[in-house]
Amino acid sequence: MAHPLVEKQALHHGTSHSFATNPNEPDAFGKEDLKMKQQYTTELLRRRAESHMVRTLDERIPELKPYLKPGVKVLDVGCGVGSITLDVAQVVKPGEVVGIEPVEYSVQVACQLAKDRKVSNVSFEVGDSLSLRFPDDTFDIVYSYTVLHYFYDPERAVREQKRVTKKGGWVIAAGVRDAGLVRRYPPCPAWENVIQMHARYVDSRRDQPKLADLSCGQMQAARRCPEYFIKAGLKDLELQVKQYNLEYPGVDGMEPNVMDLLPWDGPDVTGNYASWERDYKAMVAEGFISEETLKEAMEEAQAWYKNPHAFHFHAYVFAAGRA
Repeated sequence: MAHPLVEKQALHHGTSHSFATNPNEPDAFGKEDLKMKQQYTTELLRRRAESHMVRTLDERIPELKPYLKPGVKVLDVGCGVGSITLDVAQVVKPGEVVGIEPVEYSVQVACQLAKDRKVSNVSFEVGDSLSLRFPDDTFDIVYSYTVLHYFYDPERAVREQKRVTKKGGWVIAAGVRDAGLVRRYPPCPAWENVIQMHARYVDSRRDQPKLADLSCGQMQAARRCPEYFIKAGLKDLELQVKQYNLEYPGVDGMEPNVMDLLPWDGPDVTGNYASWERDYKAMVAEGFISEETLKEAMEEAQAWYKNPHAFHFHAYVFAAGRA
């Protein structure tokens, strides 16, 4: 059964969703980034909202807490339904926290959640994270969680976050994923090859004016965090590597992950599989990879998930830089 708050918002939301943007203007992630309109359905939004509402600061980003001080002003980029944002607001009160999110439905849930929890020093809004509406030097801390790897131009996103951060403040990217931080046994060389080819495909199209057909972001984001942060003008870089996922026989959740499985054969738990399939079809058409290689990788992945001895470790990066 869905959480009552999610059901309430779903009823209010109806059978479709709005991104509160002009259809002739860039999407909330920017014209050169994700086409989120193709990713989300009402049912997917409901499922995601319900699962994300239980996220907490202590559980998901404990490494963020040392940067949070009472009275600071904080921006959460890609706040989702705001459960972590609300925890941040409690830590920094009487400081102000703003959460921006491209999906209007999630913003509605976040606003209601803040009201229900009686958190008054936080606000939520639909926002364009590649063109933030805030003046320069507005926030003491700008952070994101599991967001940076979804940008096709993460460096641009970090530059924009640095712009709105006060001198001496912190820009923080938590939960940054990377295909290279995935380790599995038995090895899956064909599968890994497809992942690397997809990364090259993305890089080859990064400078093209229209990226509407791409939807999976930067699969080498974690390893490039130092590059993004330094090029954006941040200093005093601090990096941590954290465990994101650990799977082995007997553990609940041994299911395909959007960052490491071919799109068309896994359960639609994230909404991204159809978009990945479009990318792979384009890769074949443009000669990045053959259909035979894709088939081999898919069969290898299927066999791995059926292997009773399979082991999978997935890490993420926490990166902080001073403005």
